[in-house]
Amino acid sequence: MDVRERAGEHIREARLLKGWSQQMLADKTKESRAASGGRRGGVTKDTISKLERGEQTPRPVTLRRLAKALGLEVSDLLRGDLRALSGGAAEAPGKAPAPAPAR
Repeated sequence: MDVRERAGEHIREARLLKGWSQQMLADKTKESRAASGGRRGGVTKDTISKLERGEQTPRPVTLRRLAKALGLEVSDLLRGDLRALSGGAAEAPGKAPAPAPAR
């Protein structure tokens, strides 16, 4: 699996953890863009669909907009570290779960 496919998979996983449709994520990117005083639109549903299917390589600005809308850092989104979205339940890839604290 290449970087494009992994990024798309992580975007999809993050969106689903939020319980959002592709259109809802697209709308959130527009809302966060407008709130920050941006003049251009957000990420379209069509672009999100292509990214999730691995048919399009995400541009840095697109990754920033998606990560911001999802409440993640770009690096976490690219790594698939979605713990911030699941209250810590999702683990970063390749990392073992932390041991439970001693009582």
